[in-house]
Amino acid sequence: MWLPSLDLGLLCFSGSWSPRSRSQVAMVNIVGMLTLLRFPSSVLKLRMPYLLGFAIGSAALVSLALFAAFVSKAGINIVDVLTPKVFIGLLVGAMLPYWFSAMTMKSVGSAALKMVEEVRRQFNTIPGLMEGRAKPDYATCVKISTDASLREMIPPGALVMLTPLIAGTFFGVETLAGVLAGSLVSGVQVAISASNTGGAWDNAKKYIEASTLLFQLLI
Repeated sequence: MWLPSLDLGLLCFSGSWSPRSRSQVAMVNIVGMLTLLRFPSSVLKLRMPYLLGFAIGSAALVSLALFAAFVSKAGINIVDVLTPKVFIGLLVGAMLPYWFSAMTMKSVGSAALKMVEEVRRQFNTIPGLMEGRAKPDYATCVKISTDASLREMIPPGALVMLTPLIAGTFFGVETLAGVLAGSLVSGVQVAISASNTGGAWDNAKKYIEASTLLFQLLI
C-alpha cells in the first residue's frame, strides 16, 4: 500500500518542483551565469513524461467512472452508436477537445501579442531601458497576463459547461451520452498527442541548446 503512495508523492513533487526549477534557472541565465546550470531542471524533467502519463490515465479513468454514473442515473442500458442521435452526439463530442484546444491556443496567442506590444511600448517610452539604466514597468505586464488568464478562459469554460446542458435539454439523454463518449475518447487521444508533441519540441530545443553550447566551447 505504501509503494503507490510513495510514487504518487514523487510524482507530485516532480510536477510541482520542475516548473520552479526551470524558473530559477531562467533567472540565473538572465544575470549571466553559466548555461550548464540548466542541468537540475533537465534532471527533474526526466520524470515529466511519467507524470503526464499518470495524469492522462487517471483523468481517463475518472471520466469513464463519471460516464458510467451518468448512464446509470439516466437509465440507459446500452449506448448504440448506430442510433442517429448517439452518432451525432459522438461527432460533436469528438470535436469538442479540438475546439477547446483551439480556443485556448488562440487566447494564449492573443495574450502574448498584448505582452509583446507592451514591451515594445516600454522600450520606446522609457528612457534608458534598453541600456539597462532604467527599470521596466513590471506591474503592467503582470496585469496583462492576469487579466488575460481570467478573461480569455471564459469562452472555453462556457463551451465545456454549456454543451452538455444544451445537448441533454434539447436532444435527449442519448445524444448527451454520445457527446460524453465522443469527448472522452477524443480527449484522451488529444492529450496523448499533445504530450508527445510537447516532449518532442522540448527535446529538440534542448538538442539545439546543447549543440550551440558545445559549438561555443569548441570555439
